[in-house]
Amino acid sequence: ASSGGHEVNITVNGETITRSIIVLPKDFGTVDVEPEPDASDAANTQFRNAVWGLYEAPAREKMWQGGFVNPVESYTTLVDYGQVRVVNGRQSSRSNSTKLYTIPGEPCRALANGVVVLAAELALTGNTVVIDHGCGMRSYLYGLQALSVSAGQTVEKGQAVGVADRRQPGDVLPLSLIHISEPTRLRCIS
Repeated sequence: ASSGGHEVNITVNGETITRSIIVLPKDFGTVDVEPEPDASDAANTQFRNAVWGLYEAPAREKMWQGGFVNPVESYTTLVDYGQVRVVNGRQSSRSNSTKLYTIPGEPCRALANGVVVLAAELALTGNTVVIDHGCGMRSYLYGLQALSVSAGQTVEKGQAVGVADRRQPGDVLPLSLIHISEPTRLRCIS
């Protein structure tokens, strides 16, 4: 949302309340990154077919309690959500995910309780795990060396879902945590 005041309608069990919130402006900064190689049309199509439908999937009941955990124990953040990427000295797009520098072979964990809705190797993102945590909250873990879960499996916070990879220099684990909701109606309250 843009910075400034906003009215938010929250509906739970048929009861609607309206609250005013103020969104503060934030400068996420910039980060220098290497150019990403062009993906093939086939890889883009496979990703679209496997992942994009998840953005529209209905929200399930909330499955988590408390905060989410980091997917790996040891990491350094290379690119953070919201930072503007700078490629070859030119500003590019704003990051919609977080990229972590990880230790190869380290277990990659579920951020919170949920159901695995995708566990597959995709040409664009390598071994990929998507976990639906309920209330429209889903985590997307890309570029894993190996998968240790399958679609339909229920996972608990901290449970290993795969292994961090060394597919490219820097041992990068791209992570997205996405909340899918209707623009003015939250699907549940934590």
